[in-house]
Amino acid sequence: MKKLFVIFVLLVFLTACGPEITGLKTREKTVQKEVLKPKEAFAEPNATSFIEQTMGADKIDWGFDNAGNLVSLKEKDREVKFYYKDDLLRKVSDGNKNIELEYVDGYLSSVKGDTLLPKRYVVKNGDLVSADDYDFTYTSKGNLWIFREDVGVPLTFYYNEDDADKLDYFKKGNVVTHFYYDSTGRITHVDDNNVRHLILAYGREDRLAALSGELYGVGETFDYDSSRIQIVSNIAQNLFHGDDPVLRKKAFDYYLSCTRIRKNTMTLEPIPYVVLHEYFGMSVYDYMMQNFYCGWLL
Repeated sequence: MKKLFVIFVLLVFLTACGPEITGLKTREKTVQKEVLKPKEAFAEPNATSFIEQTMGADKIDWGFDNAGNLVSLKEKDREVKFYYKDDLLRKVSDGNKNIELEYVDGYLSSVKGDTLLPKRYVVKNGDLVSADDYDFTYTSKGNLWIFREDVGVPLTFYYNEDDADKLDYFKKGNVVTHFYYDSTGRITHVDDNNVRHLILAYGREDRLAALSGELYGVGETFDYDSSRIQIVSNIAQNLFHGDDPVLRKKAFDYYLSCTRIRKNTMTLEPIPYVVLHEYFGMSVYDYMMQNFYCGWLL
């Protein structure tokens, strides 16, 4: 009996000092769930002032908020809304198609949604250097120098020897397009090989008074007065009405630049860019940003 007790104590001692026997472990499968970024919510646009544009029996209502931002365009049963956050355009929607814009350091970096416009943007030192396959190079004074689409033939801008800010001509391949100015520095016409692409005339306060030329087509004149702005042509009459003269001019300027001076909102057109740069002071970045308004004009 004493021997059995000694053997039992020895076994207990050896068990306590020996390696731990844990048996078989069951593996726990860990499922990593994708964390989706919540969709950002934007405050509904609030139009506080309206400008009415009439074109015969048709009408467009331009809505602006208290900050003077264009927030809505409405014609018949369709309405386009422009959403802002921190004074930046963040979303555009007509109820069926939507786009959202993202920014880095206050400059556009990417676009998501229903658009054929470039979706990736790179801005350095305030200058747009690329937009998808479009590349932009600048002079030491910050003026557009070279514009290239993908691997195509580059378009090069040349400036006046006496005024480095005034474009003399641009060249693509063997085609040279010249810009001409009046004594006050305003563009008067654009041509190449004796083809007069664009002819501009000005009225009071340096306001654009007429457009004509091969690029433009049928000539139109623009009449400004204290109560309305009118586009006069043989095809259609456009009238802009509204109590606020600043917003009335802003709606007209959008329409003028998007539907008259420009012909394509998919890329940078050199002649319209130079005219808008000279007339409105637009940079390449401004021009490309305006695509997100022009592309939705009704």
